[in-house]
Amino acid sequence: MTKDQFREWANERVRVLDGATGTQLQKMGMPLNVCPEKWVLENPDALIEIQQDYIRSGAELIYTCTFGGNGLKLKESGIQQVVEYNRDLALLSKKAAEGNALVAGDIAPTGVLMAPFGMYSFEDIVKVYKEQVRGLLEGGVDLF
Repeated sequence: MTKDQFREWANERVRVLDGATGTQLQKMGMPLNVCPEKWVLENPDALIEIQQDYIRSGAELIYTCTFGGNGLKLKESGIQQVVEYNRDLALLSKKAAEGNALVAGDIAPTGVLMAPFGMYSFEDIVKVYKEQVRGLLEGGVDLF
C-alpha cells in the first residue's frame, strides 16, 4: 500500500484500530514483569485470539506486539535477536489478520535518553530503530 493509497483508505470513513493488547495478554495468563514479546512468542495462540477478537469486533488495523521490541528494551530481558523477534511477532499478527485487517508495526520509545542528557547519540538510537524496522518489514507489516 502506498502512502497515497493509505491516505485514501484512511479518509474514506472513521477507521477502527485494535485496543489494549497488554491488558488482554494479562487476562490470557501473561504474568506481570515479563517481557511481553517473549511471552507472546512462547504463547502465540493468545495473541492470535486477542487480535482476531478485535477484528471480529470491527478493528480494521491491528498493531504488532512489538511495543518493547527495540534492541535496548529487549536487551533488558537478555534478548539479542531483535530482527528475529520483530519478524516473528509481525508474522503472528499477519496470521491473525488473515487479510481482514492491516497490520501496523508498533514502534515505541526506547526507554533511554539521548545525549546530552543520556549516553546514547542520535545515531545510536537510529541504529536501534533500523534493526527493529528491518524485522517488522521482514514480517510483512503494512505500515508503521
